[in-house]
Amino acid sequence: MRFGHVARDSYRICCVARRAARTCRKGFDSDLRRQPKHLRPSLAPSKPSVTAAAFFGSESLWNLTVARKLVISMGEPEPTDVVVARSGDLYWTCKAAGVILKRSGGVTTLLRAGLDSPSGIAIDHRGEVLYFTEVPTPGVPGTMGGRNKIRALHLATGELRSVHEGDPEPTDVAVARNGNLYWTCTVAGVIVEAKRRGR
Repeated sequence: MRFGHVARDSYRICCVARRAARTCRKGFDSDLRRQPKHLRPSLAPSKPSVTAAAFFGSESLWNLTVARKLVISMGEPEPTDVVVARSGDLYWTCKAAGVILKRSGGVTTLLRAGLDSPSGIAIDHRGEVLYFTEVPTPGVPGTMGGRNKIRALHLATGELRSVHEGDPEPTDVAVARNGNLYWTCTVAGVIVEAKRRGR
């Protein structure tokens, strides 16, 4: 398949856009010259703010946006969501395979298999419990036979339990430091909060 005509059309569009930009710029400069100097806006490039410089240290914002990219895992059919523990360990869901994978010390291992379309994933601030959503029946609430769940996996014991069931499409999940859970429900267009007992 040839794309020569697409390239020619794109080139023409770019040329037209450049000419329009130059014309617009000339008109803008002309308008500026008609204004008194003290009313003209400054066109000098702005310097990074003190707040940004203090936050990012000596690194410039531009350098941070071009960080080196590295593929750390490949071959999963549908990696869906990922979370990083305080220890630096990575956990991610693979929806089509029904698994959660863990990467620690540069080695990727299977953490849990046999899950029902795991999607969103989060970890508590202590790094002890993983929370994740299972969405095997997206768009179907529990009252109509939906099997979607919010689940918790205790990393030390391997205990798996359901935290909540019945939502039509719990997609992503987050856990606050106090243990409260938050998740999105896509088809319902809502965000849900589940507080720990006693709160």
